[in-house]
Amino acid sequence: MLLHSPSWYLETESVEDMTVCRFLGEDLYLDEAAGQSVREELEHLIRHEGRHRLVLDFANVAYFSGATRNMLIALHHRLRALDGWLIICRLNPHLREVFEVTRLNTFLDIRSAEPEGLAVAC
Repeated sequence: MLLHSPSWYLETESVEDMTVCRFLGEDLYLDEAAGQSVREELEHLIRHEGRHRLVLDFANVAYFSGATRNMLIALHHRLRALDGWLIICRLNPHLREVFEVTRLNTFLDIRSAEPEGLAVAC
């Protein structure tokens, strides 16, 4: 089931007990302002729709700011506190390298492809 997002940044889809979030557009640059808007959209899903299992598909994202990366870390902790989880998938090689160099890949669930059993997700 496709859900409507409050802005143009994300398209969300409910798949069983998960919410798959895809960034709209191509070669997106998520600066601090865009990251803030994404955070607000995700917060809406968590608070108002009770969605605590999120898959973020970064296939259309070329770059994101440090503020956006920090938002992902905070989101991970928030969802864990709610007995949920966050999966980040389909990062381009440059973004994947950022997570590896900063060692964030040691505690964030980062995947190259779709989560197993979720053919429509990533």
